[in-house]
Amino acid sequence: MVGLGNPGLRYRNNRHNAGFLAVDKIAEKTGIEISGREFDGEYGSGFHGDIKLILFKPQTYMNNSGEPVRKIMSFHKLRIGSVAVAHDEVDLPVGRIQVKLGGGSAGHNGIKSVADSIGSDFARLRIGVGRPDAGMETADYVLRDFAGEETDAVHESITRAADAVIDMSSNGVESAMNRYNTNLQT
Repeated sequence: MVGLGNPGLRYRNNRHNAGFLAVDKIAEKTGIEISGREFDGEYGSGFHGDIKLILFKPQTYMNNSGEPVRKIMSFHKLRIGSVAVAHDEVDLPVGRIQVKLGGGSAGHNGIKSVADSIGSDFARLRIGVGRPDAGMETADYVLRDFAGEETDAVHESITRAADAVIDMSSNGVESAMNRYNTNLQT
């Protein structure tokens, strides 16, 4: 499981760091400690039941996430079908998540970087961060923290995202899509 984001305290609670937040929540739920520093990222591994999970947060900034993902995949001899990437998604409102297999980058530079490095047939966990107001650049918007009134919805969606990844690892992408891509998410 790869979470996309930007390293450093300055970006910690930015919309763009939704992927990092999801990986941190997965670590919390599974008891996996993210303490390794290698492959240009932070990682941890452990078991959830009999499934081995590797949690990874590239530390090269969003737009250059692909090479660290390729490095950790190569080291662990992982197939692209066993990789899932959590990331922020402006095409979904805050509080929504969506599990998806493959596809294009939809203008997301982190996803583009990963696809350019490993191919595009990986699972995506899209975490809604909402659209910017008219006149605001998307890049400026995603580098802002979530607004106070969004806090509950963000925490709920990050928890659902973590649950979706755990479901995906145990039961496959299609199971997670059927369970988490519903209109029950607000």
